[in-house]
Amino acid sequence: MIIKLAKSPSEAHDSADRYESDTGKYGTSHTLDDIKKIYDTVLKEFKEIGENRIIFIGYEDNKPVGTVQLILKRADNDPELANGSTIAHIHHLRVGYQHHKSGKGRELMEYIEKYSKNHGIRTLTLGVDNWNTNAIGFYEHLGYKKFKEATGRTPKERVDYFRKDIVS
Repeated sequence: MIIKLAKSPSEAHDSADRYESDTGKYGTSHTLDDIKKIYDTVLKEFKEIGENRIIFIGYEDNKPVGTVQLILKRADNDPELANGSTIAHIHHLRVGYQHHKSGKGRELMEYIEKYSKNHGIRTLTLGVDNWNTNAIGFYEHLGYKKFKEATGRTPKERVDYFRKDIVS
């Protein structure tokens, strides 16, 4: 996989189009309305490139297979998640369904950890919906440890926050 730094909002389609290609396949439940919402969210996030976000896209055979973001400051307005200097927040690790369990997610995470370390970031954080046990297991396997929780999108849901010190 070749991992590239996204440089402009025009690259947002590489991230969102992968979801459209997954619609109706691999047991996914994304509808075309879901894809539009994802695309709108991705486009909004891509507008923050350089100011508050760094976005990487992984390609194979010139096709996007995954993406991951790094929020530098103001992640959920919580300085424990991203403080603009030594703590940054990993956001929206997304790997196409056909590539799940292929090592692509690990490769993107290793890349963002190395990038962060090389740019003076000492700690990475991330949030996971508590019902997403596969993602929680994945992040724990990579050495992330839960350090707090918050209410999720509904009162019954919870977001678990994890962190990992990448510089000892």
